[in-house]
Amino acid sequence: NRIITRQMMGLDNRVWRVLSVMVIISLGLLGYRFMEVKKCKAVSISIKSITEHTDSVFIAGETLTFIALTEGNEISWDFGDHSAKETGQFVTHQYQTNGVFYITASTGPLCNASRQITIKPLSEVQLKADNVVTGQEIIGPSSTFTGKEEMFSCMVSASTYEWSIPNYPKMIRTGPSAKFQFPGVGKYIVQVTLNQDRTKRYTKEITVEDAPKPKIEAPQNIAPLIPGNMQVAPAKKIKITDAIFLSYLEKVVNKEMKADGFDDYLCSGGDTKALVNGKLTTFTTLCDEISGKKRRKFIIGKTKIRISSAVMRRDADGCVTSVEVQYH
Repeated sequence: NRIITRQMMGLDNRVWRVLSVMVIISLGLLGYRFMEVKKCKAVSISIKSITEHTDSVFIAGETLTFIALTEGNEISWDFGDHSAKETGQFVTHQYQTNGVFYITASTGPLCNASRQITIKPLSEVQLKADNVVTGQEIIGPSSTFTGKEEMFSCMVSASTYEWSIPNYPKMIRTGPSAKFQFPGVGKYIVQVTLNQDRTKRYTKEITVEDAPKPKIEAPQNIAPLIPGNMQVAPAKKIKITDAIFLSYLEKVVNKEMKADGFDDYLCSGGDTKALVNGKLTTFTTLCDEISGKKRRKFIIGKTKIRISSAVMRRDADGCVTSVEVQYH
């Protein structure tokens, strides 16, 4: 006897039903993926050098200063020549070979801005008549915090550069760029002297503020202990912001803190639940992973862990019951 089945376009209806279910599931997963993608902030890449050029063409071997104009995100730079990546709003780099390179400034996963430059020998580069960038002799931040290292670059061509901070004789640097870590709060003058000539000295003022500290709330009234029922009231946890929590996790990556250092902030200490890259685990396990004690098998050698987001979840009393962390 023949088995007669219903068909459409040469395929059995059951096959069409299976395909329809697969399409619906795929669309649902794709929609969820787009919902999870965070909105990227716009990044504008600016390139400075000691000589001005035309058409984004620069000289092989010269020091280039890359500036990312964006709001408050950590910038990761890829210079397109297989060199090590750099981080910061102001970075410098030298291209040793000629060719076309693509610079990428990243503020997070899938949040990139790119720019193309061409590196040529000096004999093939057309320079502008005036090579001094008026009013921008020193490139660098105008404000910072104590304990944070900042970099400054001189945009004027010279044979020698001597950087200094008045009244601080130990803070002497040389080279087209210099890094400074300011000792205290106040206003400082960063100055650079070219070719050991005091008439060729440029300055930039920078304001240094105290680094933000975690806010500690005053302890609440604790009920007195009743004789015969000697129960000790639980210690009040200290509240910190997500930004400070992320900075403390970076200290764990650098092995400057351990999981027990968070006991004053988490309800259950190291046993606090942690949702790490979509996987549920404990906070102690998270610290072991990012500090290198429990490294996955496919990671070979020394690998830099970068924390992209860290959020603390609290109960009605404000106690942190779980954390959500994304890292790569």
